[in-house]
Amino acid sequence: MKSHTQLSLPAIVAGVLERHGLRPPHARIGVALSGGADSMALMAAVRDAGYDCVALHCHFGLRGAESDRDARFAADMAHALGCDFHEVRFDVASRRRETGESVEMACRSLRYEWFESRARELRLSCVAIGHHVEDSRETFFLNLLRGTGLRGLSGIAASRGIFVRPLLGVCRHDIEAYLRGRGLTWVDDSTNAADDYRRNRVRNRLLPGIEQLFPGALRQIDTTIGNLQADSRLLTELVGRLRPGFVDGGDYLIDAALAYCDAGEALLYHLLEDFDGDIVAQIARAAREGASGRLFRDRNGLSWLLDRGRLKRYDAEDVDVPEICFRLASPDSYPEGLRVSLLPVADFRPTADAGVLWLDASAADVPLVWRAPRTSDRMAPFGMKGTRLLSDIYRDAHLSLADKQRARVLAAGDTILWTAGLRSSRHFTVGPTTTHVYRLEYRG
Repeated sequence: MKSHTQLSLPAIVAGVLERHGLRPPHARIGVALSGGADSMALMAAVRDAGYDCVALHCHFGLRGAESDRDARFAADMAHALGCDFHEVRFDVASRRRETGESVEMACRSLRYEWFESRARELRLSCVAIGHHVEDSRETFFLNLLRGTGLRGLSGIAASRGIFVRPLLGVCRHDIEAYLRGRGLTWVDDSTNAADDYRRNRVRNRLLPGIEQLFPGALRQIDTTIGNLQADSRLLTELVGRLRPGFVDGGDYLIDAALAYCDAGEALLYHLLEDFDGDIVAQIARAAREGASGRLFRDRNGLSWLLDRGRLKRYDAEDVDVPEICFRLASPDSYPEGLRVSLLPVADFRPTADAGVLWLDASAADVPLVWRAPRTSDRMAPFGMKGTRLLSDIYRDAHLSLADKQRARVLAAGDTILWTAGLRSSRHFTVGPTTTHVYRLEYRG
């Protein structure tokens, strides 16, 4: 592989971004900034190439004071380079309780979900990730060891959706050389030196051992990964031509794909590209066994239902939940489980308890509906500007599928007043002219 020490890293980054139709000054590039050498070099190169850059930092809180140090360093360096800086703090433990994911997978899921949401909110052209040559090698071996197909052996994809990896052809040595030449520093994650994680063991022990036993082997592995990526692109194109025969109105025809050829499961693996390989294997096994009613989750957190050989999108609204129409002025019509009281405004007690909703008494005769949430629902949350999709509110709250199925909303026509237990809207709020209030309580 040609060294980039004599080349301009900003030119390399700009070349990759321009191949995606992203050119300064109009493109706005998000950079996943940990504070490590890779992300620091990427941010500096994006800025040096003339792009508007937004730094995105994830604080997982897993390394105590070191995590706080990284966050401060990332913010300081972003501001020093003239980049906007955005930080998020995650509760990894809660995510793991909800999903059963490993620490690594939980962090990955949280990180990419947040990147996608920030990209929409900040109108970013893409989110650049600082993966480089060594990262791709590690991914190759990790996937090889856990069992994979052609896609997994192709290393890290250069781009996927909004994510672009401009440094994928650059080695760590050249990245650090660029930073030293720019007079920039970086922070090191102390956990990278430990062998607690599979990736660390591959990085620290397996790859150096291979290179020691077989000098030059890692460069040959890079060549192999490149060849596999080309083969994968060819196969993707061929599968794309077959795809219409196995997709019907958004449903995947699992039985038809499995019966298409002897390698039906391999075909399914490429058709279901948003699913992890082990999930595809589970889907195939369930279909062969004639199982129906099983739920599966893709990498985007979406749920899918296997129904008589078809894989269908599954939403909480698909559950048959009756809609109950009522008025606050008619106590006999209240939905079961919803407690309503009419009180003088003197009894109004603002609370952070999202299981309680206070409404101005002017809502007494407004036709209301108590129902399950819909995919298209939006609300104007109290204390915020604009509106938000309920699906985004539920995602940010990390609701499980079961929680979404139990969720209820209070609506006046198409206006959402309350998603019980989470957020209330700006409508019918208690104000200076309020004399009486309705107190609504729902505990699910």
